[in-house]
Amino acid sequence: MELCIDFGGTEIKLAVIDGHRVLASGGIAVQGGPSDLAAAAVEARRLLEQTGAPEAVGIAVPGVVEPGTGRMLHANAKYDFLRDLDLSAWSLAEFGVPAAVENDARAALIGETSTGSAAGTRDAVLVTLGTGIGTAVLMGGMPLRGRTGHAGILGGHLTVDLDGPVCPCGNIGCGEALASTWALGASTGDDSSATPPEDGAAHAGGASTSSATQDQDSATQDQDSATQDQDSATQPNDSATRDQGSATQAGRVTMAEVFAGEAHREIRERYLRVWGAVVTSLAHSYDPAVVILSGGILRAGDAVSAPIEAYVRAHLWPSLTPPRFVVPPEPELSVARGLSVLARAGHLHTATPQEEQ
Repeated sequence: MELCIDFGGTEIKLAVIDGHRVLASGGIAVQGGPSDLAAAAVEARRLLEQTGAPEAVGIAVPGVVEPGTGRMLHANAKYDFLRDLDLSAWSLAEFGVPAAVENDARAALIGETSTGSAAGTRDAVLVTLGTGIGTAVLMGGMPLRGRTGHAGILGGHLTVDLDGPVCPCGNIGCGEALASTWALGASTGDDSSATPPEDGAAHAGGASTSSATQDQDSATQDQDSATQDQDSATQPNDSATRDQGSATQAGRVTMAEVFAGEAHREIRERYLRVWGAVVTSLAHSYDPAVVILSGGILRAGDAVSAPIEAYVRAHLWPSLTPPRFVVPPEPELSVARGLSVLARAGHLHTATPQEEQ
């Protein structure tokens, strides 16, 4: 039984999982300070009172995680207090079990390739679309981390336009700076809303990380916030609910509106081309068998996924076999599933299902 804690953009999500079953779940609002750790511990203990003590713990964060140590090297400003903190030791002190710590987009990818929409796949790329562009990569059954933990999670910062805007990450013409929720203000002429959440350079997977995100919150926050983009014309990776809600009140264009009709067709088509170019570059770099597209905007279904797939097929290197595209039916479970796998593997000193293959 695994306790899974996902530090998302607007919410810290917790779940206790036994194999494939979610036994208990909960969440608390993010305050953006050290008190979040104490609040997460309190909520975790509340869940564990229902299920019993965990055998393993998994923690997902919207930032760069150093391989080997599990320390977060770079984080969204909201989670700056986690930088260099030993979360595994924190878990041991709070729950009696050390934690497996991972970037949220990677956790989401592991979840989807272990027991989710791409189960059994050994070569895959995950892309979450929302406040930012979160990415993660699986090659030969192994999550790509690289020397310092940055590999595979910075796909949203691939250069798409050399004459494009300067991204807060320091690069020029990043896909995220051209086509994301936070870049939408510049696309519509409303520069007041063209501001990355907290710290644009923090979109390392999330994603956006991405929650992946959001990041999917990064992997997760990207999914959650972007989910709210569609649900109420209102995020991934940070506070899309507030961002999109206030945007609606202020008369700003939202991502949901861009994809809802023909009023913003030019912006929609440009965003789809940018996302297609990002995925094409990832396919050229990593040769995936499957591309997992996630984030709330994917609730628009084929209106988003089909044009991206068509762009990739039209621009892919001729001898490359086109990847299969999937959209997770339960993106809110991606990170928890991945954390469960990572925590269980760490507890038993075994490999993930893909690594075992």
